[in-house]
Amino acid sequence: MSPGSRVWSKGWRIAAHVSFVIAAALSLVLSGDKYDWMQEPYMDGSGVHDASGNRALFVLVLLVAVSVPELLIVIASRSWRERLVSCVLLAIAATIGWSRY
Repeated sequence: MSPGSRVWSKGWRIAAHVSFVIAAALSLVLSGDKYDWMQEPYMDGSGVHDASGNRALFVLVLLVAVSVPELLIVIASRSWRERLVSCVLLAIAATIGWSRY
């Protein structure tokens, strides 16, 4: 199987989609307060806040890093289905980024 074959490129696209889904799930997990697991359910939501913003920056960089290949798929793909999947994933990334920041 040569690197230019259709199966090879489809494998890279699937890997890009899977990495995007994993990163989106990871961004939802990491976007909360790092001390959320310590809080009782009846406590108010103020909690302890991360003043450094390292988690937010990491999640934002992660979303941008996995959105770039999706954008390249939208530009380079000939299939409208592939473009649609990438556009939906980019919309999810935009929604996560907009809702968190």
